[in-house]
Amino acid sequence: MRGASSSRSETILTASISAIAGLFALLFICTLGVLVLLIVVPPVTTGGAGIEQIAVATICLYLVSTTFKLLTKRRAGYRENDLASGRHSQVSERMLFGVSFAVATAGVIYSAWWHHRLASREYWHSRLCYVQLQTAIHLPRFEASFAPGGIGYHARLSLTVAETHGAMLGMRQEAVDSDLAQAAAAYFHSYAGLTGVQAERANGALLNQIVRCVNDDWARHGEILNP
Repeated sequence: MRGASSSRSETILTASISAIAGLFALLFICTLGVLVLLIVVPPVTTGGAGIEQIAVATICLYLVSTTFKLLTKRRAGYRENDLASGRHSQVSERMLFGVSFAVATAGVIYSAWWHHRLASREYWHSRLCYVQLQTAIHLPRFEASFAPGGIGYHARLSLTVAETHGAMLGMRQEAVDSDLAQAAAAYFHSYAGLTGVQAERANGALLNQIVRCVNDDWARHGEILNP
């Protein structure tokens, strides 16, 4: 009796350890799946999360989780007749699929939001830099403070970045070019109307902004929790 009781206790302990290990492994797989979604799944920035991305991510997570579950059971010493009944197994599979679907949906939605947020921040930052750099091109004192053609080069670079991220936001290249050109013209006219002390202050502020644009010095971004 003691031998049977000891054997049963060991079996329960082994099953408990296996279940805990499986739970942590599932959490790890879910976390890894979210990271993979952020990197691999094509971002959807204009129309929300796509059904195709959710379906692919759900299937991938479900297959990986199922495979890991089977390997864990075999490693724990389970035999076919020791597995749960057919009904319990079906419920378990449904739960596993539901968890995979929930994680995949959350990951794809977050990925879409992340890329949209990043594209929006990059677009408006590049737009601002382009406007300021285009204004500085018409002011000799700023052009002389940098390498020959340096301001013009960074202005074109800002335009290219704005076009790239504007496309991620669903904007056509012509619309981006028109938006930046109008913004640059409006900024230059407002800047040119300044005189005296206001002009000196504006010159100092503009020089600082241009230096930051040239050095690409602005708020930290592009991180997992900070697009």
